[in-house]
Amino acid sequence: RKHRTVITGVVAGFILLIWAMVVLWIASISGMGDVGKVIISDSYSNFAWAFTYSGTLITDTGKICNVKLDDDQQSEFRNASEAGLDEFSDFLLDNATCREAVGDNDLARMQMLVNQIHERKLVEPEGGIYVQTFDGGTTCINAWNYADDESYSIKCSGDLVGENPSDDAQELIQLARKYMIKLDT
Repeated sequence: RKHRTVITGVVAGFILLIWAMVVLWIASISGMGDVGKVIISDSYSNFAWAFTYSGTLITDTGKICNVKLDDDQQSEFRNASEAGLDEFSDFLLDNATCREAVGDNDLARMQMLVNQIHERKLVEPEGGIYVQTFDGGTTCINAWNYADDESYSIKCSGDLVGENPSDDAQELIQLARKYMIKLDT
């Protein structure tokens, strides 16, 4: 009888251990848990004909997350983006998959640079952002500055073209590209 109780306890413990490992694995690939707030995004968006948004997000905890939204999520996207940076970050991360992490030194440098970008200095060589096309969509790298409650575009291509020429923005672009994972758009 004691032998049967011990075996039952071992089997139950083993099943519980396997269940915990599966939950942790699912959490790691689904983006569950505290992934922080977005500090840098490299995203493609298009509102012509139908809505699409996809991109890579880097959070203040160092997570690298991929998000892809479609026309069914346009209303939620607009509402979240108009509600402020915190809500927009939460919305995007709720719809993202997080799998990797930024190195500690690079993350600290990214956070410092993001906090130094306070102005809209998105320019092209002739002076000012310009429209290149009208319905091809836009790809932008953005620095998310929570103190200003603003997401500043530091490099855009597509419908809108421009780049922030400051040394801080250029360094941030290079660091972000090191970790960004392009998605099919």
